[in-house]
Amino acid sequence: MKLSPTATVRPSISQLLSGSTTLGLVAGDKDALHVIREPGRYICTEDVRAERGRAAVRIEADDVVLDLAGHSLVGDGATVSGVEVSGARCNIVIRAGIVRGWGGHGVDVSQAVGSRVEDVMAADNSGMGVMPGTGCTLDSVLLERNGSRR
Repeated sequence: MKLSPTATVRPSISQLLSGSTTLGLVAGDKDALHVIREPGRYICTEDVRAERGRAAVRIEADDVVLDLAGHSLVGDGATVSGVEVSGARCNIVIRAGIVRGWGGHGVDVSQAVGSRVEDVMAADNSGMGVMPGTGCTLDSVLLERNGSRR
């Protein structure tokens, strides 16, 4: 099956697990719509659309699972990366969704050590679809039409 930027990824079973935090409840700052500052599992319950100059999600903690649960992080082509990891973080997992149309990378885990990106489609981002870091594992990741569009 060929995925397209409008394809829907099947929601993950982790949506049903207790002990998760809904991403919509996570506050942001001037640079990101949502800033994850504590370890844990975070689940996206709706598509997230870009606001000029702000990433969708910035991760500032170790031991974080960001489960997009089949939803999309949609950039406007002029904004920064969709998901970015800030600082030398460990054990970051980004999974199960679509990251498209960002002015930077779709998913930037370049500063993380031992991260994992799985079941993600990154398309139409100006930077790399996924910018991996040391020991990053990519599993079932589809990258389409990424790179400079200028």
